[in-house]
Amino acid sequence: MGVIYKTGDSLDRVCVPTNFRFNILRILTEFIQKYCRKQDARILDIGCGNGIYSLYFLSNGATGSYLGIDISEKFIGKDWLRFSSVPGRLRIKFRVLNAASLASCVRETFNSCICLVMLEHVKEYQEILPQIYKLMEVGGYTLIIVPSKY
Repeated sequence: MGVIYKTGDSLDRVCVPTNFRFNILRILTEFIQKYCRKQDARILDIGCGNGIYSLYFLSNGATGSYLGIDISEKFIGKDWLRFSSVPGRLRIKFRVLNAASLASCVRETFNSCICLVMLEHVKEYQEILPQIYKLMEVGGYTLIIVPSKY
């Protein structure tokens, strides 16, 4: 199930049936087009892994800045150089951080946040949601997608 959450408002739930990977990209494309194409977009990608979604943001016209964080230096470390040289209007940065202590390590705020297929890997996922909330501007949007068993 995917959730688009506007800070301060109620949840707008989006069901993700059958082809999970395709639906993630479809929902992400819609999210980018609605919320990440303004000049001052500040995008946070929690659990970014190798940063593949940063390229998806670039190819779908996102502008502003993108910060990808992941706990695994193994994934982020190998792709820093590859992504830092990608041309476009989106400034891309990566940091190795534990999402559970995100708000104490990051000093900026964001108006868009994605957390795609990550929360199900975290034992104490309930600690991460308040961290996201602290970093989001009022009126910002967060997209959370986790696999669902029917």
